[in-house]
Amino acid sequence: MTQDQTTSMSFSLMTGWWFILVLFIQAGQFNCQSPEGYLNIDCGLASSQSYIDDTTRLEYVSDDQFVQTGRIYNISETYTINRSMDKQYLSLRSFPNGSRNCYVIKPMVPSGKYLVRASFLYRNYDGLNSVGPSSHILFDLYIGINLWDTVNITNASQRYQYELITVVSSDFMSICLINTGSGTPFISLIETRQLNATMYMAANSSQSLKLIERSYLAKRLDPIIRYPDDAYDRIWNPWFVEEWHQWHRSDHVEASTMFEVPSYVLQFAASNITTTKGSIYFKREYPQIDKRYLFLHSGGIAGHRTFNVYLDNILLAGPIFLASAQSTTVDTPEPSITLGFEVLMEATSDSTSEPLLSALEVYSLATEAEVATDEDDFNAIMKIKQNYTVKKNWMGDPCSPKNYTWDGVGCKYTARTPIIISLNLSSSSLNGSISDSFFSLKSIQILDLSNNRLSGDVPDSLANMPSLQVL
Repeated sequence: MTQDQTTSMSFSLMTGWWFILVLFIQAGQFNCQSPEGYLNIDCGLASSQSYIDDTTRLEYVSDDQFVQTGRIYNISETYTINRSMDKQYLSLRSFPNGSRNCYVIKPMVPSGKYLVRASFLYRNYDGLNSVGPSSHILFDLYIGINLWDTVNITNASQRYQYELITVVSSDFMSICLINTGSGTPFISLIETRQLNATMYMAANSSQSLKLIERSYLAKRLDPIIRYPDDAYDRIWNPWFVEEWHQWHRSDHVEASTMFEVPSYVLQFAASNITTTKGSIYFKREYPQIDKRYLFLHSGGIAGHRTFNVYLDNILLAGPIFLASAQSTTVDTPEPSITLGFEVLMEATSDSTSEPLLSALEVYSLATEAEVATDEDDFNAIMKIKQNYTVKKNWMGDPCSPKNYTWDGVGCKYTARTPIIISLNLSSSSLNGSISDSFFSLKSIQILDLSNNRLSGDVPDSLANMPSLQVL
């Protein structure tokens, strides 16, 4: 073989290996794409940037396409030097101006059910030491027009996560931060995951479920479970009672289609072998009385078990038969108005083994207390905002919540739905002709378009609007 032939063969082999490597990298990138219905927003990430998370292999994107206001900050270097940190928490977006600032998340599936998670980590990003032994940051978090929760930041180094299961009514979702006068609102991370419609049936168009606790029966050093072990990226934290006995099986445990608890969670379980037939008893208490739902998940580790479940000394379900490698879930059909729960899982007289508990979830009820702006009025004013690129803090719903209506928008709150009755766009740098969208505000009484650069004649149809009194 000549030297030229050897060189040619070597080049061909190298070219082949490079081709295979490129295919491998492309396949890896494809496999790292987030599942359909997932959206991961790193608040404060530089415009148009994205990255793959090292742990979940999910893609995170910048928040610049979902929000129009706020300032980007990086957390204090004091907390990053020589410390390992998740990339999602290195930056954040703060909202020092305006009482209400909103993210508009789209596209969403109308009537779709979603798990929504918002995360916050302060770490003295502003250099003001606003969180300390005698100070904290407090602001409200809204989903659409309804209060989701009050964010209370009392520890500068702690991550605060708020999670909701909700049904969206439109092709978008608004997440709003409300300044209540107790510190500047900020946010680190927003994550949304679409759920199957049959999961968590208590979440519907009129009420949402606010996560209080999600734990699986594993010891403290066992891992936190989330995606990809959980296809819906629910976060399961280990929890255990020392006098209980831990069970574990290495092979698959079949999950109920109603809740789709990950097999990895169901492969862990606990029983109490110190009592007769190992009945499980525990209490969970929370800071305040609320309407709560309880979900108890059990995986069949080995053998066959039959047991009853009592909640606050009242039979909740049973007898329940749990076979090996199968699973079952017991949940409260209606919310309990209580400070906590008292649970007893007791084997029946004919059971050959003690009951098992693999995991529990607790949610409080978040009702839809507010009513959205009339759909026609909402669509009309959104078109006006788009046509003229209105430079106002117009985010979320124009009329709801009532205390946070859009600047320049006046609303009337009818028994059915709020309607827009006045609109002041004076000195708003409007250019061009008068949009047809104004005609769609059927109940408007006062319209002020003065001191702008509008051209053309005033349309006769505008003057003939039935409710218009002042133009």
